[in-house]
Amino acid sequence: MLFHANIIPLTGTALIPHGTCYLWKPSLVGLHSVSNGAIALAYAAISLTLIQVFRKRPDLPFNWLLILFASFILFCGISHAIDIWTLWHPDYWFAGGILALTAWFSLGTATAAIALFPQVIAFPSPQQMAEKNRQLQKVNGELQKERQFLQALLESLSDGIVACDAEGVLTLFNQATQTWHGLPQKTITAEEWSQYYNLYRTDGKTPLPKEEIPLFRAFQGEIVRDEQIAIVTKEGEARIVLANGTPILLPTGEKIGAVVAIRDITERKKAEAALKESEERWQLVLEGTGDGIFDWNIITGEAFISPQFKANLGYRDEEMENTYEGGESCVHPDDLEGVLKRIQDHFANQLPQYTAEYRMRCKDGTYKWILAKGIDRRDEAGNPLRMVGSLQDITRRKYTETALKESLERDRVIAENSSDLIATQTLDGIYLYISPACRSLLGYEPEQMVGRSLFEFLHPEDATALQKTQTLIHQLPERYTHSYRMRRHDGSYTWLETTHKISRYSTDENQQLIVSISRDITARKQAEVAIVTLNQELEQELDDRKSRFKNINRLYRSVLNNVREVIFQTDKTGRWTFLSPAWESITGFGIEESLNKPFIDCVYSEKDQQRIHTLFQDLILEKRPAWRYEFRSPTKHGNFRWLEIYMRLNLDGESKSHFGAYGTINDITERKQAEAILKARADELAKQQRQIELQNLQLQEASRLKSQFLATMSHELRTPMNAIMGFSQMLQTQQYGELTQRQQDMVSRIFNNSQNLLMMLNEVLDFSKLEAGGIEPKPESFDLGKFLHLTVEELRSLADNKQLSLRVNLDLPHPIITSDQNCLRRVLVNLVSNAIKFTNTGGIKVSAKEMDNEQIVISVEDTGIGIDTQDLGTIFQAFRQVDQTLTRQHSGTGLGLAITKSLVEMIDGTIHVESQVGEGSVFRVRLPKSATPP
Repeated sequence: MLFHANIIPLTGTALIPHGTCYLWKPSLVGLHSVSNGAIALAYAAISLTLIQVFRKRPDLPFNWLLILFASFILFCGISHAIDIWTLWHPDYWFAGGILALTAWFSLGTATAAIALFPQVIAFPSPQQMAEKNRQLQKVNGELQKERQFLQALLESLSDGIVACDAEGVLTLFNQATQTWHGLPQKTITAEEWSQYYNLYRTDGKTPLPKEEIPLFRAFQGEIVRDEQIAIVTKEGEARIVLANGTPILLPTGEKIGAVVAIRDITERKKAEAALKESEERWQLVLEGTGDGIFDWNIITGEAFISPQFKANLGYRDEEMENTYEGGESCVHPDDLEGVLKRIQDHFANQLPQYTAEYRMRCKDGTYKWILAKGIDRRDEAGNPLRMVGSLQDITRRKYTETALKESLERDRVIAENSSDLIATQTLDGIYLYISPACRSLLGYEPEQMVGRSLFEFLHPEDATALQKTQTLIHQLPERYTHSYRMRRHDGSYTWLETTHKISRYSTDENQQLIVSISRDITARKQAEVAIVTLNQELEQELDDRKSRFKNINRLYRSVLNNVREVIFQTDKTGRWTFLSPAWESITGFGIEESLNKPFIDCVYSEKDQQRIHTLFQDLILEKRPAWRYEFRSPTKHGNFRWLEIYMRLNLDGESKSHFGAYGTINDITERKQAEAILKARADELAKQQRQIELQNLQLQEASRLKSQFLATMSHELRTPMNAIMGFSQMLQTQQYGELTQRQQDMVSRIFNNSQNLLMMLNEVLDFSKLEAGGIEPKPESFDLGKFLHLTVEELRSLADNKQLSLRVNLDLPHPIITSDQNCLRRVLVNLVSNAIKFTNTGGIKVSAKEMDNEQIVISVEDTGIGIDTQDLGTIFQAFRQVDQTLTRQHSGTGLGLAITKSLVEMIDGTIHVESQVGEGSVFRVRLPKSATPP
């Protein structure tokens, strides 16, 4: 009643100071005064700090939230200061107004903070930003190394490099250029060029006019290629250099300068002159000898074979490889083993001099006999290093020797074993000798035909013709051939082709005779008849094929005229033998003016020419089946095109020999231009990368402020919420006076809303801690059955309020598990609370089942409203609810299931849901019986 008596005057003017409630005890009054004063000062300091941060960092995201917090905290401090004032002065209306403003700012700040929370937690964590910084630092380090490498490469070049900008000012020259010209370490204007450059024509005496200076020509837009000039160095020495220059153009065509590369070829020129003199002297020596000369480096396998000897075999100098293998490949296979043995015997000191006779293959496939002589040169240990010697053509001698040996044997063997009929007869046709082949060809014994006339055996039609020939025997050449039919012993006739040769008796040079060789051509004569018929058929087929070929040729020409690629053929030396019409559209050069010219002439860069020449030689020597290369090619109009060439060996399908190469050429200029654009874009990305680094620093600061913001919100929002809930509970007890029904409803709303707000704050803070990894599991062993009963009993009052059944069903033969009780309790509380929240009739069943010795499954099943199938995929996402509208019946932040899933995964478990709309849901948590320690 005392409280009631003191409350009533609050509506009037009879108010008492708050100190009266403390009975004016100095210690109690002092405690409240000092505490409220300290809190007021702290709140004021926090507010001023937030205002200062707002002023100093206007770039921070959501910086207006700092002012909102500063206002809220400032009014909290003022309310504490008013509490000091009301100890002595009963200005409670003023104090209530301050509290109302504090409440207004508190609710506004809480609402804004909750609305912005998803955006705030989306900021990258310090670990993510640190990882990005490490990656950026790594990329920057690699870029820096590459810049240093390119700079060092430029300085290390022996070629001189000089470049000027769009105004003609020399801005780039490497060490080689400075050494030659004595250039200072500064830029040089176009007017000062003549002070530092001493350029002459190749004679080293005639000054080079300005308009002929390669850099000046390049600066004027000309492309300079392989221009030889003389440079007089600062020491006064004249050096011959090779200059190549080009204007520097942007992709838009704007000229921004020019660059020239200078290569010192003085020593090369001297070496070329000396080499030419030496080659002329050596050529005279070789031409003065009839024999060939070889010089074989045994260590490297390189070998010199004189061009005269190669020419004797029909080869040009470049067609026979100057290696040991090149010479060995021409040796007849039957002679190779003997040659190698003679070489090894000489190396083993068994022969004082290497001497061998063997056959070598000529270019036309024939062989010549060679007499090789040589002697080796050895090192100090006696190992052979080099062999030099001569190669002599002894083919004529060998043939003479062979002919003498074979002549006698041939006469005997041919006559006795030849399947041809060999005979000797007089000019009148009387047989003096006939070989045993007459048995198989005619069926006569030789004795039956000797002494008889040839004409006795001839077919009557052929005898008349041959007799006319015999009357002209002295007018016939020494050797002539006839075909005629001879009668066999059985009366049939056989066609013979006989070659006659007029000879003489060895004993009487004036006595002439005829030596003849006859062979059976009966089958050939029969075949000739068949061939005549076949020829007629082939002529008809040939006419048909010619017609088809003309049609195919027209189609082939149509394809060549329309294809965008250049199709080409070259001979073995690399000269164009065929070019499709696309060649003229790409290069501007006519096909006729390009044919029979080396294909390498279309390659602009000397480096590319050398590389392509090597690839072509490897192809011709069959070291590679094909090759592909990209290069720049000058066009007839003075510009350049990027081309890609693909070349294969052109093989004869039957002999497998090659007669050149064929392939295609593609214009890839547009692709190269695109690559240049991509490089420019890469530079732009590097610039953006630097901006990202700056943004990362800003994000780090924002992350720090986010952490400070969450810590402040945790304290500042919970403190007034707890106070509001406490005062609401005190009012609900009505121990200080009765409340009307409307007042009770309002107090209950205040308490329920405050409790919901506090729960949402706790969920937000818990989710933030889980996301930042601020919660670590602490496994311990416990009885799962008892744990489930205790946890469910804590929530039974909520189910009873809605008149829902809440049951526990256990199937745990071994209930002891090892896991984090706190995490598992929060998971179970969230799932059961959600089940009660979304269930209006029926009940909730909590069950646990042991699947095996390793895992258990905890299920929470309800008969609630259920979840649509399309929402099952997003139900565990943060800030997601089945009903996302502002008029939803069930409140909440949408973090409950997201927190539950994170906690389950933290203790090595998984969670799944099954649900049907209107029938209820089942959440199953699968856990290991023994959790893995963190």
